[in-house]
Amino acid sequence: MDKYAVGDIVKLKKPHPCGCSEWEIMRVGADFRLKCMGCGHQVMVPRKLVEKMGGTITFESKKGVGTTFVIRLPFKINLYADKREEQKDVSEKSIKGLHILLAEDNELNMEIAEFMLQNEGADVTKAWNGQEAVELFRKSEPGEFDAILMDIMMPVMNGYEAAKTIRSMDRKDAKAIPIIAMTANAFTEDKLKAKEAGMDEHIAKPVDVKLLVKVISRLVGNNLGGIRNEKEKME
Repeated sequence: MDKYAVGDIVKLKKPHPCGCSEWEIMRVGADFRLKCMGCGHQVMVPRKLVEKMGGTITFESKKGVGTTFVIRLPFKINLYADKREEQKDVSEKSIKGLHILLAEDNELNMEIAEFMLQNEGADVTKAWNGQEAVELFRKSEPGEFDAILMDIMMPVMNGYEAAKTIRSMDRKDAKAIPIIAMTANAFTEDKLKAKEAGMDEHIAKPVDVKLLVKVISRLVGNNLGGIRNEKEKME
């Protein structure tokens, strides 16, 4: 029996901009449709994102009102844990505090990706096509962005051309910043095209959050010196 059902209330780690952290499940399946209990805003979230966060399911019943199911997804905090172990876990798998440029033309896909990244603690700047991504990067300060997530099939300028344009810019962080392709096309030839365009990795849609965090964390970790040092020089 499915442990999640329409009408359940999900409590997420990161509150919505309206301030509410509780969401009602409107649809279940391969994806969840969630509605913010505060403002009514709705989003689609991959099922794996909800399930991987763990937690417990409890319920509260009131006569004449009904039953409210609450899925609690608490932070794993141990005040007595070895600080070195905590720092090790964060450094290996966390994207908290990173500034990511996200290029995606599909509104629903953009909303899902933004939600996933923000829920992992990252800051997100959105671009709705390749040309907009190029301009946002061109106008940014060196080191302002830690990574770029690039959809491939976009209007005005596709992801391949956008990546090539960024890589050709006369600034060090343009050569070093991790650019990750996100596309439903996961054939070998697509991966080769991404590589030829200057992209560092290729992640297939629907995006696996755990894999995405792992890839971004690894690439940014390998590249910290190049981008941040360039930023320090400019300052």
